[in-house]
Amino acid sequence: MQDEFGATPLHYAIAERSPEMAHALIAHGADGSIQNREGKTPLHSAIEYGLFSVVEALIAKDPSAVGIADHYGNQPLWAAAFNARGRYDFVRLLLANGADVNHKNEAGLTPKDVPRRLGDLHLLEILDRHGAADDSAPHLEAPSE
Repeated sequence: MQDEFGATPLHYAIAERSPEMAHALIAHGADGSIQNREGKTPLHSAIEYGLFSVVEALIAKDPSAVGIADHYGNQPLWAAAFNARGRYDFVRLLLANGADVNHKNEAGLTPKDVPRRLGDLHLLEILDRHGAADDSAPHLEAPSE
């Protein structure tokens, strides 16, 4: 059941930051791979809203969800990298469950480009350790103080 925005009750439970409701919906068979009008799945949204236990539950129910891209070509790893801000547990969980660090979005960028643009050397290191292909983009230097 989707509304005019393509959202499901699971999308709304996540947007309301209600992990209890999200877990109940997942336990009762909610499909975590349904995309809204922007192409975002509940997994994308749970990452954006910082609901780690919901992300774990969604991946446990359907590990292939880590590979679903939104309409911009961004897979959930993009959301995790963009929203990391020093919190890397979402990134690590997705990588442990097969997220593709080399997947290019519609702009031709990979998740590795996120920490380059944000100046997050630790995230860049995490992605490098998980097989991010080396490309021609420059590596970040530690900022001088």
